[in-house]
Amino acid sequence: MEETPALGASVRTKFLRICIPLALLLAVPIMALFEYQTNHQAGQALRAKLRTDLVNVAAVLSESVWNLDEDRIRLILKSLSNDPDVAGATVMDAGDEELGKFGAVGGTAKGLTGEIPILYREDSGPTETIGKVRISLTDANVRAQSQTRIIRNVLLVAAVLIAVIASALIANWKTMGLPMERLLGAINQTRLGRQRQKVNWQSDDEIGTVINSFNAMQDHQDEIEHELRRS
Repeated sequence: MEETPALGASVRTKFLRICIPLALLLAVPIMALFEYQTNHQAGQALRAKLRTDLVNVAAVLSESVWNLDEDRIRLILKSLSNDPDVAGATVMDAGDEELGKFGAVGGTAKGLTGEIPILYREDSGPTETIGKVRISLTDANVRAQSQTRIIRNVLLVAAVLIAVIASALIANWKTMGLPMERLLGAINQTRLGRQRQKVNWQSDDEIGTVINSFNAMQDHQDEIEHELRRS
């Protein structure tokens, strides 16, 4: 009965034990670097948005704060609250008295809260500081997008890894597994005392050299046996 190598000793298994860790060793750092760069860029974009929002909101609030029009201030803040990236905002007069507020201000990630003075200039008079506005953004959307991206990238890496390993196994089988199986079958034929069998395999690589040498050895042994029978 022909012997089959144990799974642990299989060339294919050893190949997988080397190939999979190497593939992961290459894929994981690349994916982590890509994710770090994407998150860094998203954070920079969020901080740039905070600066833009502060300037725009301060300009829109200027006349309302000058006139102490709290109803209009609330309307402006309400429109700002429609932005999912805005966690909260506070408007104060020159004496730090609160004129309007929504959400939580100051409790978000570092660097996502900013403050800017509200300036007003009447006709040709001097520019006055009449209050300030403080806005806090949230990085919840950035984190949610990051989680979605990580899951998608993990699935993509897994799919690519499976495809690469499957392709490598097929190539390994066609270039090494199949000829070695035929060679092992011929060796077992001889070992069991049956008629010697040549291995039908044509290639000009190392496997071809081994099989050609085996076939030559089989021919040589046949010649020796033939000579012994004649004598």
